[in-house]
Amino acid sequence: MGDIGEWRFVNHALERALDMALSAEEVRECILRPEVTRIGGQGQDDRRIHTRGRISVVLHPNEKVVLTVLWRPKDGEDYVRGDDEAYFR
Repeated sequence: MGDIGEWRFVNHALERALDMALSAEEVRECILRPEVTRIGGQGQDDRRIHTRGRISVVLHPNEKVVLTVLWRPKDGEDYVRGDDEAYFR
């Protein structure tokens, strides 16, 4: 994934990035220079969601671990687990 400093990827995150045919640069920019940063959600205060361009990355910032990569939801929508309707964006 190129130079992303100390960040590690769990296998699932790598598989998602490959399945989505994302460039290493796109993922790197999302991690290091997000346009939007959110708390991970209810009961997941230790996680952050970084969003940039067409993707979002879920990560543990304190541990520097990338957990998954997702398509960015449409404006005003939230993430729905298991929703891959926009698989190819």
